[in-house]
Amino acid sequence: MQITKFFRGFKQLSFRIQPDQFKYESKYNFYNYTFIFQINPSHSFIHSLICLLQIYKEQVLNLNLNYTIQKQMIQEENHFDTLEDLLNSSKILVSELDIDLINNFIGDAGVSSLCSILITCKNLSNLTLNLYDNSISDQGASNLCFSLVNCKNLSTLKLHLDYNLITDEGTQNIGSALSNCYNLSILELYLKSNQIGDKGVSDLGFTLQNCKNLIILTLYLESNFIRDQGITNLSSALTKYKKLQFLTMYLEWNKISEVYKQKFRSKLLIINRLVNLQIFI
Repeated sequence: MQITKFFRGFKQLSFRIQPDQFKYESKYNFYNYTFIFQINPSHSFIHSLICLLQIYKEQVLNLNLNYTIQKQMIQEENHFDTLEDLLNSSKILVSELDIDLINNFIGDAGVSSLCSILITCKNLSNLTLNLYDNSISDQGASNLCFSLVNCKNLSTLKLHLDYNLITDEGTQNIGSALSNCYNLSILELYLKSNQIGDKGVSDLGFTLQNCKNLIILTLYLESNFIRDQGITNLSSALTKYKKLQFLTMYLEWNKISEVYKQKFRSKLLIINRLVNLQIFI
């Protein structure tokens, strides 16, 4: 914050206050404010300065409040909790979307409609998509992820596909599709309670290696059919992620032996570039 003072015979003190620009997706800026304070000769300079700073404090609080309200309004405008609302919207040029279709049972047919929207969102950089418990099969999951390939700027993806009908084939296709999202740096992938086995988790691990800019990875793979061979292959793949620094894995309630659980932990612990590692197995 830069403050410039001008003295005019000690009769007027002018502060030009230039707050750091507040930005929301490089679209919303708050410009310079100028406050003029007349010094009363009977007051001390310090007292006058304190009064001025109090005025400024109130203005900044109002500024922050307005910014918070505008940010919340933007988030609400880009949030959808029914497929119909999304299809009727015109949010093609937005950079951030939050789509919450939990327990809507849209199935593969609904996913196809969703894909027709996502494929046009070429400016999308941040996507949260919750499709928890929607009877989505391998085909639907594959189509969904391949529709994101056109989103060249996509850097943050939180994809909830828990409690669906996804098998090894669908998991492999999810990994293959996301590996084409070259700017992806943050990925949260929720695949709890599907039908994923050793082949699926192995293929997922190896295909996501192609996300060269991936820094933060969170995988939810609880309550599937993953065995010892699957996590062995997964750990081998994860050691080859060049930029990965934060890794969180949820693997409870699979079919992994205690011996291989320990081997899995040990192999990941030796990855020096990891800043933070959390394993729940």
